[in-house]
Amino acid sequence: MRSGLLILAFLLCGLPAQACERVLSLAESGWRAQRGDDPAWARPAYDDSHWARVGPAGLPPSHGPGPRDGFLWYRLSFRLAPEDLRGPCYLLLGRIQESDEVYLNGQRIGGEGRIGERWYEFVSAMRHPRSYALPTSLLVAGDNLLAVRVFSLYLTGGLPVAETRLGPPAPILREAQRLQRRVERVEMVTLTLLALGALVTGFLSLTRQSERQHLMLFGFILAASVIYLVDSLLFYPLRLEAAWTKRLVLLAGPLIPLVLLRYLSVVSGERFARWTWALALLPALAALPMLFNLRLDTVMRLYDVWFLSFVPIVVVLLAFMVRRARYRMQQSVLLMFAGAAIAAGLIYALVGEATLPGEINPVELGILGMTAILLVAFARRLTREYEARLRLSAGVLSAQDEERRRIARELHDGLGQRLVAARLMLEAEALRHPGSALQEVVRELRDTTRELRAIVHGLRPVELGEVSLRSALASYAQRVRELTGVHVQVTHGHHGYIASEIEEHLFRIFQEAVNNAIRHGGAREVRIELAGVGAQLQVQIRDDGAGFRLEAGNERGLGLTAMAERVRLCRGQFHIGSRVGEGTTLRIEIPLS
Repeated sequence: MRSGLLILAFLLCGLPAQACERVLSLAESGWRAQRGDDPAWARPAYDDSHWARVGPAGLPPSHGPGPRDGFLWYRLSFRLAPEDLRGPCYLLLGRIQESDEVYLNGQRIGGEGRIGERWYEFVSAMRHPRSYALPTSLLVAGDNLLAVRVFSLYLTGGLPVAETRLGPPAPILREAQRLQRRVERVEMVTLTLLALGALVTGFLSLTRQSERQHLMLFGFILAASVIYLVDSLLFYPLRLEAAWTKRLVLLAGPLIPLVLLRYLSVVSGERFARWTWALALLPALAALPMLFNLRLDTVMRLYDVWFLSFVPIVVVLLAFMVRRARYRMQQSVLLMFAGAAIAAGLIYALVGEATLPGEINPVELGILGMTAILLVAFARRLTREYEARLRLSAGVLSAQDEERRRIARELHDGLGQRLVAARLMLEAEALRHPGSALQEVVRELRDTTRELRAIVHGLRPVELGEVSLRSALASYAQRVRELTGVHVQVTHGHHGYIASEIEEHLFRIFQEAVNNAIRHGGAREVRIELAGVGAQLQVQIRDDGAGFRLEAGNERGLGLTAMAERVRLCRGQFHIGSRVGEGTTLRIEIPLS
């Protein structure tokens, strides 16, 4: 938008040729660099012939004892002809690690971030691409001097010389916006993943308070999210970086190894030695002095110590994960890769470049990789736990059904046959003594035998082994009508195949629902509807009973719990709808594939 307005203004004013008629790469223009800080280095008269030539990465390849953080100055001389001093020229510096000040012929023309004498006066602008206007009033015909003062807390911070360009406003501003969008896309993906991970693990921490692993993983992802959010582009344009954000990062950073160590302890069931916990506390101890508003040169040394204090615990955690992976595949292998991700990011930041393609900090990329792998391992663990609970529930219900069949067989073949034999003998004796009390005993035995058969039929749906679910339901509805007078209407609209295991669970659900409607709701009519919709079986059970009040946290009865568990074993969904005086409706959806 800004570049478009500038171009439009130039066209309307009819200005002649601009000072920058084409984009010029400054990587080939003789940049020089020097570590340290001296205001005289911004002046054109200063002799920088002894300064080091700058390589494409922006750091002096061989100057001093090696890469160090702190102040770094860059100087570039360029020439302009008198006829070129007619219009604006823009400078693109890419993304500087972390704050900078730009000088043209000794005058400050801009800067991102803020460099102060003390820690709380320093403001980082790590991910903000730099683009500055070079005022024509400061440009001169002949030699011009561009000086850039850079401050970074990173060991490899500096000016990305390979990305610096000089040119007209439109292409330079478009390139700056492209860099900005590239950083924003990376940040949005990262923040979205961290936010989703924090939401999922946080929700599980609240709903499953007995499982500490959820809480530990939530703490790890939350700490990583806070650090990345404070260090993202969202904070800098809004000018939100302040003393409290610095404290927040310094306090959240040391939480990562502590919470991760605790998480690994809970997941693996292994207790770590005291010296391991002492190593995990090192970053927290190293961060304590930086909670105060110290001088910036002191903070530089403390920041290096704080950064390096993470290395021992990362090495220990990685060694632990590798050792565990030798004995347990699946979970431990994923944990090993998670540890390798953060270790690789930390090592690359120490010995390699401060940023990767896409303007990503390698440490942050390592944390992101570790978070993603831990979430995958966490999801696999939850899946295994869910499958284990399903197998346990299936085993319990199968054992319950088998026990019902055993009791039904014993009642039918044992007690039932004896009652029938006793009734037959008493009937024969009653025929020889008409009008005696034996007739009443025979009637009582006949009723008892009928009730016993009803109990046996309720314990074991023998019809399912011989006929279809449709016929079994019709027979069951007829028996309920004969025994209780309650009308059970069955509408079977599904004509496809239903697995025998699902039929068994459905029949038990129907039994339990009808019994609940009669015993607890006082229903006089129950309607059972089955329908096939695609590869899904939809079931609805409605009664005209008294109903009940559905409240949050209301405990389900044993019957409803058993029905819900049977539906879950069928990989289906179970819904209850009920109001006092309006009956109860159960809706069940079961996939048949």
